[in-house]
Amino acid sequence: MGPMGERLIVFTRYPVPGTTKTRLIPAVGAEKAAEYQRQMSEHTVAIARSLQSVRPVELEIRFTGGTAEQM
Repeated sequence: MGPMGERLIVFTRYPVPGTTKTRLIPAVGAEKAAEYQRQMSEHTVAIARSLQSVRPVELEIRFTGGTAEQM
């Protein structure tokens, strides 16, 4: 953990078409919804990493689906 024992946990999922952002599928399709999931996850992790320079916290990323290499 960080110096003060703080940890930031980001929860996400591997972007598989048809299984992520399912409420968006009727409007944009399964492929685009999965792409949005990927983009949002990357954006969230980038922001979390940038916060580490402001406040020392341990960043932990938890996900469902896929493997660590795929993520």
